[in-house]
Amino acid sequence: MKYEVIDDGEIHNFEQDIATMNNDESVFKASLLLVEHFTHCIARNGRGINSRVFSHILHPEGSFVAVGRSKDVIDGAEAHPEHVVPCAVLISESMRLIGECFPNEQIATLLAKHWKIAYISKEQAREPLN
Repeated sequence: MKYEVIDDGEIHNFEQDIATMNNDESVFKASLLLVEHFTHCIARNGRGINSRVFSHILHPEGSFVAVGRSKDVIDGAEAHPEHVVPCAVLISESMRLIGECFPNEQIATLLAKHWKIAYISKEQAREPLN
């Protein structure tokens, strides 16, 4: 499959078979898109930001960023996906780094590293944080 990518105003042509793209590559590329989205949101005075963007840009999200299950879930409890680092934190840190003019690739690397989901039980999800 051929793709045309515009990078820094220049058009590059390359071929890549989507089927061979691994999860890490998919998460990094999605993270780059998120950085661009957050940059545009900043230009719109914060309009367009929603923490659910993570679950929509890679779907189903757990297929890409799941890292584990609690003992309750392993033992059969109904699973609830929970971001290990809250999406609000990922967004605010990304926006802070954008404001400090960090390169998009560095911000995307940070996002990709910390964008993880663990499956906990519905009961555990209702427990208050200490």
